[in-house]
Amino acid sequence: MSESGIHKQILFSLPFEEGEESCYLKGSFNCNGDGSVELQKTDDGRNWEVTLKLLPGTYNFFYSVNQYNLFNEHRERIKKPVTLHIKQEYFFHDPDSSRFFSRNGGFFVIRCITPPDVLSVKIEQVGSRKKNNDFKFRSSDYNLFEFISRTDGKYIFYDDHGNRYGPFTPPARDEANKSSNIIYQIFPDRFNRKGSPDAEFTKWGEPPERNSFFGGNIEGIIEKIPYLADLGVDHLYLTPFYSSRSNHRYDIDDYFSVDRRFGTLDQLTTLSKKLQEDKISMILDMVFNHTSIYFPQFVRELREKLPHDQSWYKFIKDTDEGMRIRWPVKDGKTDAFYESFFDNGGMPKLNHRNESVKKFMLDVMKFYAERLNISFLRYDVADSINLNSIGEIFMKFKGKFPEIGHIAEVWCVSDIFFRKGLYTSSMNYGLRKLIISLMNKEISPNRMNSELLNMRFILGDDVYGKMMNIIDSHDTPRIRTILGSEKLAMAAYGIIMIMDGMPSIYYGDELSMEGGPDPDCRRTMEWEKVGSEFYLKFRELVKIRKENPAAYNGIIRFSRDKKGLINITKYSIDQKIEMNLNLGDSEIKTEEKKSLNSIDEKSTSISPEAFSIHFY
Repeated sequence: MSESGIHKQILFSLPFEEGEESCYLKGSFNCNGDGSVELQKTDDGRNWEVTLKLLPGTYNFFYSVNQYNLFNEHRERIKKPVTLHIKQEYFFHDPDSSRFFSRNGGFFVIRCITPPDVLSVKIEQVGSRKKNNDFKFRSSDYNLFEFISRTDGKYIFYDDHGNRYGPFTPPARDEANKSSNIIYQIFPDRFNRKGSPDAEFTKWGEPPERNSFFGGNIEGIIEKIPYLADLGVDHLYLTPFYSSRSNHRYDIDDYFSVDRRFGTLDQLTTLSKKLQEDKISMILDMVFNHTSIYFPQFVRELREKLPHDQSWYKFIKDTDEGMRIRWPVKDGKTDAFYESFFDNGGMPKLNHRNESVKKFMLDVMKFYAERLNISFLRYDVADSINLNSIGEIFMKFKGKFPEIGHIAEVWCVSDIFFRKGLYTSSMNYGLRKLIISLMNKEISPNRMNSELLNMRFILGDDVYGKMMNIIDSHDTPRIRTILGSEKLAMAAYGIIMIMDGMPSIYYGDELSMEGGPDPDCRRTMEWEKVGSEFYLKFRELVKIRKENPAAYNGIIRFSRDKKGLINITKYSIDQKIEMNLNLGDSEIKTEEKKSLNSIDEKSTSISPEAFSIHFY
């Protein structure tokens, strides 16, 4: 039996018209990316086509021609996407897939998928009675059922239609090796500046504007390595430091040099070595969806028009009413129109099918992997990088650097990015959304359980256990501002500190920094807050994860007790961690137990928006 039994092959086809340079699928299955799924012209030149394998579910999509012209399959211009339903038509279970069978915290986790009309499933293992599911997820396209077991005997499923499935034999696969894996994300221009003030830079602490430079540098990060080590950081994630004309440096002029404001390549190597002394590895940003308009190859191609199949970019010959004009760049004779990042003409999109582009991407990856102690590479706008091309690059890179993982920046939950040979992890914006919804009382604890089950099914436990679990990033308002409460901001981090995956701290969140949408979420680090009560409690949260294996290796449940507390329980065979969160308006009495809210004392109540954590 193969896992392919739950994927359905779908052919997507659109009539071709002259003057079209590209055709993408932009859908909920690929986070509406511009380029990860690219259609090709058929041999007869009549159609754009691609075949995708998709899991059961409801998907919305467009055909995107020359990036911004949106069509349905009849070439009708549309503003609302086409809806596609893929229903699961039969019971399915594959013990060899981590979607359906895994070991976690000493337990055996068993799942199955059924058609939507199957409302209940029971399981029976050798020497035991039939057991109802522990968790379930229901939708109009399929239902999921999950069972937690202490034994590894053969098992049989029974559905409410009277059908029996099995017996199935548990695989010999070992439990995944997990660790605390705490990530700390830095926006380099805003973390720490060492050296005398420069007239070029905005005064540290001033509100950031779109084009502000504050002068955070490598020497400043080196100076704060003891701070990172004391906090308990395992990986330091730096957003781009390459030569660029912007403060965010996602529009890169030279990938092989460090921006002069930030430091030098030698200093970067020194930073890596000093971090390694404290057992901290690095995560680097790979920006391969686009370059700057000052990137040498783009400047060259404005002067010398290359054939379409040789160009590093996707220049567009014809523009019509559906084509948005993106910052036309004069080449001396005509305006140049080209595909770009989010309609930003300053970031022209690379042609990932070009062999020279693929070699360049691989060369950049190798250049830094050979010089620095890297644990992961993070790929900006991964939903718009051609999946076939990145797969070829990963295959070549893995031969020399098999231990380095690959984190995709994607904002949806989809398995399409994690198939064999592709990304090993992604930034978990889906989890962030669920946690905020729970805090805002928009979803119930039971709904949280259900959505997490579905997420684990879509990703598979192998990927889910490596997800970069974020509360904030350089692209989002800060959690302190979103929730309007220090206590709730701390609680949000409390949740990801006891979840499988890699919890990511956005610089300054441990100091209760505030910030609205970009650029306000990129304020300078408020070092004067180190040592505050908030910081000390936050550091205790990190310590909980570092010292308690159940925090990153076990089963998690969300529930609400009779008193109104949100109970979040994480447990393994050997240990249990219990987090109680008060989202109500009044104080709630509790049993006398040690809690995070009074670290060195006993607490008998939890105030509104506060929480406690207990260990068993």
